[in-house]
Amino acid sequence: MILLNLTNNQYIGFILCITLIFSSCTSTKMKNDLLLHNTQLNQLAASDKAPLEKLDALAAFSIEALENSMEYNKTSDAVKFIRLYSQQNKKAIDAIYEDISSWYLGLTDTEKIIVAARIATKPYVAQLLNLMPKVEHKIDRKLDRIFFISRFTKLLGIGL
Repeated sequence: MILLNLTNNQYIGFILCITLIFSSCTSTKMKNDLLLHNTQLNQLAASDKAPLEKLDALAAFSIEALENSMEYNKTSDAVKFIRLYSQQNKKAIDAIYEDISSWYLGLTDTEKIIVAARIATKPYVAQLLNLMPKVEHKIDRKLDRIFFISRFTKLLGIGL
């Protein structure tokens, strides 16, 4: 038991080192995750994919971001991740949203119903509806007030 042979000052120093190492790991993980999401969303916004493909990719990225936020042990880190994700990706998400919205508004009423039915059967709708309460419980606030989720739920027509 090495810890028993430490003086009080050594023990405190050891605890501080461990705390710094773990906080550094959290910070690095968050930075890397945010950079990956930002790259993905900017590429999607700049792509010439079909609107439904963009919607599918946006859904996948949104779910992945929410799942990433759940990986942090501290609530403050989860909230920080979601806040930074929203801030850093606002421009790309707006561009994607505008592409999808303008395409959707150009559809006939019958086409809109068909598209809505197709979207309702996508697995990501169930994933999102299942994941949102878990994230809301963890961060203790409603996700419909968070930019990227409010934009995404509007696209899906769930209007939470």
